[in-house]
Amino acid sequence: MEKEIASLKGHYILCGLGRVGHQIAAELMKAKVPFVVIDREDKSELCRKSKYLYINADAARDDGAFRQAEIAKAKAVIIAAGDDADCVFMAVAARSINPSINLIARASSHEGADKLRKLGVNKISMPHIIGGKHMADLALGKES
Repeated sequence: MEKEIASLKGHYILCGLGRVGHQIAAELMKAKVPFVVIDREDKSELCRKSKYLYINADAARDDGAFRQAEIAKAKAVIIAAGDDADCVFMAVAARSINPSINLIARASSHEGADKLRKLGVNKISMPHIIGGKHMADLALGKES
C-alpha cells in the first residue's frame, strides 16, 4: 500500500472515515478518482474490503500522516472529522505542509466554520444545515 500511495499524483486525501467520510469515499470511488484515507481509528479491514488506500494515523496531531499521503502531490484534502477542533488542527497541518492545497472541511458549528474560514479553508460543509435544508425541501415538495 505504501508503494501505491507513493506513486499517486493529483489525488485526494480524505481525513476521517466516519458517517460523512464513508459517504465521501463512496462518491470518490464512484467517480473513479484516486484517494487516500487517513483515520486515527483502525479502519484497515473496512478499507481493505472497500479497496481504499489507507493510513492509520491521527492527522490532527501527526502531520507526518499528510507527508505519508503525499500531500505535496495531492489535488485536495477533504477533512471530514466530526470534531471542529480536530478539523482546525488538520487544516493547520495540511496548509503548513502544502500552502497551495485545496482544503475542503466539515464544520459542526458556526464557530468552527468561522475558524476554518480564517485559516484559509477553501470550502466548508455543514452537514446538519445541508440535511435540514434537504428535509425541508422534501416536506415542501421540492425535489432536490
